Amino acid sequence: MITARKTFEISKNAIYICTTEALLHWDAIFLRQ
Repeated sequence: MITARKTFEISKNAIYICTTEALLHWDAIFLRQ
């Protein structure tokens, strides 16, 4: 159970980081126009 919880936390952090990176990327694209 602890392993599953740890895996969930890691994947949640990865999704958060990917989402943040994507938003920053889109912001850069919109600012360029």
